[in-house]
Amino acid sequence: MDSHRTPASAQSGPIPPAPAPHPAFVVVCETDADLCRLAGRLAGAGPLLVADLSLGSWRGHWLARELGRQLGLDLPGDQGPVPGEAAGGPPAERVVAALIDRETMGDATVLAAHHAAVAIADAARRQGVGAILIAGPAADHGWMAEDLWLLRLLNRLSELTVAVAVPAEGPVSAADLAPAELPIAVIAAAGPIAPTVAQPADPDCPGLIWPDLSRPEDLPDATPGGNWPVLPAIAGLAGAALILPGARASAAAGCTEVPANPPLWRRARTEALKPVADRRPEILSAGAAAAFAEGGWRQSLRLIEAALPATADAETRGALEAQAQAMRIAVMDFAGAADRPDPEPGLSAPLRRELATAKAWGLVMTGRPAEADRLFGEARALATPADRDPMWLYLLNISALAKLRTGRIDDAFAFEHQIEARLRGFDPPDWHLGYINAINLARLHRQAGQIPEARACYERAFAITLGLRSESDQLYLAVCQAGLEQAEGRIAEALITTLRAALHWLSMTVPEALAPRVARAMGAVPGAELVARVDDHLLGRLTALLERIGPPFDDLARDPAEDGPRWRRAEGNTSGCIAWGGPGWGVLIRPRPMGEDRPGRAEAGRDGGRLGALTARILARLSPAPMAPADACILVDGGFGTDMPVRLPELIGLALRQGCTRLRFRDRDLVLTAAQAADLLDRCRIGPGPGIDAIDRAADGRLAVRFRRVRPQLVVAADDPAAMALTATDGLVFADLQARTGLDRSVLLAAVRRLEACGALAVAVPDGI
Repeated sequence: MDSHRTPASAQSGPIPPAPAPHPAFVVVCETDADLCRLAGRLAGAGPLLVADLSLGSWRGHWLARELGRQLGLDLPGDQGPVPGEAAGGPPAERVVAALIDRETMGDATVLAAHHAAVAIADAARRQGVGAILIAGPAADHGWMAEDLWLLRLLNRLSELTVAVAVPAEGPVSAADLAPAELPIAVIAAAGPIAPTVAQPADPDCPGLIWPDLSRPEDLPDATPGGNWPVLPAIAGLAGAALILPGARASAAAGCTEVPANPPLWRRARTEALKPVADRRPEILSAGAAAAFAEGGWRQSLRLIEAALPATADAETRGALEAQAQAMRIAVMDFAGAADRPDPEPGLSAPLRRELATAKAWGLVMTGRPAEADRLFGEARALATPADRDPMWLYLLNISALAKLRTGRIDDAFAFEHQIEARLRGFDPPDWHLGYINAINLARLHRQAGQIPEARACYERAFAITLGLRSESDQLYLAVCQAGLEQAEGRIAEALITTLRAALHWLSMTVPEALAPRVARAMGAVPGAELVARVDDHLLGRLTALLERIGPPFDDLARDPAEDGPRWRRAEGNTSGCIAWGGPGWGVLIRPRPMGEDRPGRAEAGRDGGRLGALTARILARLSPAPMAPADACILVDGGFGTDMPVRLPELIGLALRQGCTRLRFRDRDLVLTAAQAADLLDRCRIGPGPGIDAIDRAADGRLAVRFRRVRPQLVVAADDPAAMALTATDGLVFADLQARTGLDRSVLLAAVRRLEACGALAVAVPDGI
C-alpha cells in the first residue's frame, strides 16, 4: 500500500462550513483541447482532484477509489458478501444471513457513496483542493450507480466545484444523469488552457496513471513502461495523471505491450473485450464475484454476460446464470431476474432448483405471482431437505408469498407454520430465519384481520433485533406498530407511533439509503423520488390521525406549518442539549448555530420541509418546547440499536449518557445536579446487551461476544474493567460493580460506555424516579 494512504475512518472532526454555494455541472468536451480549457478554468481555484472514467468503471466505487487515493484515503471501505456457491466460501445460508443484515442497514451503494463523499469533502478542504475534474465515460461504457451517487452527494456535502467532462457521443441524457442531479453546461470557446505533463502510460489501462508501483492489487508485477507511449495528461494530486482521452484513443491502436501479471479486475476486463470464442469464463466469473464484493454489481453482471456466450457446456453455463441471478436477487433487481429464461431441462437438479427459485422470486416481486407459483413448485419438487436445512426454509418462505398473492392465504400460512415448527428444533437458533418467519406470519395475520396474533408475531420478530437495529429497522418497527394501533382503532396510540416513525425518518443520516423493504412499506421505491414520497406518506398519516383525534390536535392539521427545526441523529457533538420528551417519545433539542445550514456541513441534518414543521408542532403540543423549534436542532438517539426513549427513566438515561443537565418530560422540568447524576448512575443496572447470542470464555479468560446478526464477534479482555457485568445474568448496579472492581469511577464508567456503544452492555436507569 502507498505510504500516504490512511483509512477513511481515521479522518475526524466536523466539516467546517463552506463559504458559499458551489456549482457542479457536466460539460460536453469534443476534443482534448476542450478538456484542457475546462481544466484551465478550474485550476484558478486551486489544485485539481482528477478522475478518469473514460474507459468505464471496472471495479466497484471506481470514482471514490481514484479521488480518495489522491487524498490519502482508503476508499470505499469494507467488502460485502457475495451470493452464489463458491469453492472454499462460507455456507450458502451464512451468505444469505449476511445479505439480509446488509439490506436492513439500508442501500449499501448509497451508504458507501455517502461515506466516501464525507471523507473526500473533509480531506479536500483540509488539503486545499480547488475543484474536481472527472473525465466521464464514452458512449460504449456508461455510468455506474455508485459513481453517480458519489457525484450527487459530493454536490450536496462539499463546496467544491465538480465538473464532469463527457465526449459528444457519451451518455449525457437527463435519464443518465438524474441520480447525480447535475445540469449540463456549455464551456466558452476561449479561456486559459491548462498545461499538460508528459506521462508514460499504457493507453489500454482504464483509470488514472500513478507514479509508483507499490499497490499490488492495481499494478502488474513486471516493471512497465519500456514500450509505453508518452502521452499528455492533466496532473492531479499525489502524482496522479489524467491521460487526455483523445491521445489515449490514438495511442491504444498501436500499443501491443501486455502486463505480465495484471490484477484480477484487469484480467476480467481483458477477457470481456476478447472475441467470444477466446474468452475464459472462469476468469470472468471470478472477476464478477470480486466486483460484487466491492459494491460494483453492474460490473459483475457485465462480466457474467460476457462469459455466458463463451460457454458451450450447459452445466457451466447454468452455474454462471445462477451466479448472475443470485446477484440480481441480492441487489433486488427483481425485474432482471424475472426476465431470464426458464432453467434448461438437462441441468442437474440443484442448478434447476436454484435457477427456478431465482426467476420465480423475480416474478412474484414484479406482479406475476401465478407464474412464480409454478416455478416455486418445480423448485420444491427438486429439493431434498435435510433435518437442518435453512435454504429449504428460505424457499418455503418465498413460496408462501406467491401463495398469498395468488389468493391462497391458507397455503401461505401452512408454509410459514411449517417453517416455524422446524425452527423450534434448531439448536443453536437461526435468528435470521426466525425473524423473517415471525415478520411474515405477522403480515399474514394482519391480512386475515387477526390483529392480536399479528401483534404477538411482530413482538417476537422485533425482540430478535433488539440492540442491533439499524436506522431503517427502527423506522420499520414504528411503522408496523402504527399500523397495528390504527387497525385496532387506537388512534391516540397510532399518532404516537407514527410520530416516532417521523422522528426516526427525519433524523436519518442518509435518508436516500432507506432499506428498500421499509420504503415499500410506505409506498416508496428506491430512487430520486424516495425522500419526497416517504415525506408525503408520513405527512398524510399524521394529518389524518390529527383530524380523527379532534381537539386540541386537529387545528395542527389545518393550519399551515411554519418553519421547522433541523433534524439529525444524536452522534458527535451534543453539547448544549436539553432532553425533551413525553410518553412514547424522547429526543434532544439545542439551539441551531449560525451557518449550520450552509453547504459542506455533513452533520447539519435536514429541515424536513412540511413534515418536519408539523412533527415539531405536534411535539410542542404534547410537551411544551424548551425553545422555538424554528431556531432549534432536534436530535434523535437510537439507543445503540434499541430505540429512542419512550419513558421518563429512559430519557434520564439518555441525559446521563449525553451529559444533559436539563430535562423536560411532558410538563415536568428537571435539573440534574452533579450529585443527583452520580446517585442515579450508582443505581443504574449494567448487564449484557439484548442483541447478544452467546458469550464464550477462552482458557486465558477472554470473553468472545457473539451477536444475533452477522457482525464480527467482540473479544473482551479478561482484565477489562467492565467484563464482570457481561457475565452477570441479571446485571449489576453500577455501585456494586465499582465496589467489586475497586476501580476509579471515571475509568469504570468509560469502560462501561465503550462496551455499551458496541452493543455488549446495556445500561438501565431504575424506575420510580
